[in-house]
Amino acid sequence: MIHDIPQASPHEVGVAGMSQRGPGALVRTRLDRAAALAATDANAALTNLDALLHELHARRSNAADPLETDTRDALAREALDLRTGVALGDAALKTGFRRDFVASIARGAVWSDWAHGVPASVTIAQAILESSWGKSAPGFNLFGLKGEGPAGSTKRRVVEYRGGKRKIRTAHFRAYTHVDEALADHARILANGRQYARARAVNEDLARYAQALQGTYATDPRYADKLTAMIERYGLARFDWNPRSPWL
Repeated sequence: MIHDIPQASPHEVGVAGMSQRGPGALVRTRLDRAAALAATDANAALTNLDALLHELHARRSNAADPLETDTRDALAREALDLRTGVALGDAALKTGFRRDFVASIARGAVWSDWAHGVPASVTIAQAILESSWGKSAPGFNLFGLKGEGPAGSTKRRVVEYRGGKRKIRTAHFRAYTHVDEALADHARILANGRQYARARAVNEDLARYAQALQGTYATDPRYADKLTAMIERYGLARFDWNPRSPWL
């Protein structure tokens, strides 16, 4: 069963100022077709959406593209939202608080993947591990990021490993005004931080990406294993954008 599939916008409703006959009209038509397909043939819809998202991603680096940046990104977000809705229906998540938590962050995670190259499955798995399914996330800090955030910081105890030994210490963690701020901050750090260059170099291999986060993002000697186990158990790789997509 397919859940949470947003309705495609009609042609007469513009996206970011796009008219029916504007440069984004063909993209609009393809999105509408994919939305219609999603209700009856999820794989066909996903194949079409992935092809469209590849095209929109390639157009980001084309200065002569007639689509304005805001329009292109709005269309991409709509395509990603539709794709995420289909993936939510097929992921190994039963109805309940776990599915609700994944649904609450999946769209932001998929955007981080498409726009910044941070695998959506890893983002979701990290949020699950670092916040205990959202139950322990003061200040909307789903990712255990330390320091000062847009809403200041919170102080709490944390388990760390130093020299192979488990220790408990108190640290300051970033605070946000909304979960979307936390997702954006997480994507920015993994996409730009020098310590994550090795992870970025292997972002098409989830196991190696997770391994590259061990000892850099987290000190837990089993961090990579925990991430990959979470991805496999709940089918989170279905949220990853191409070329990691299981449908192509």
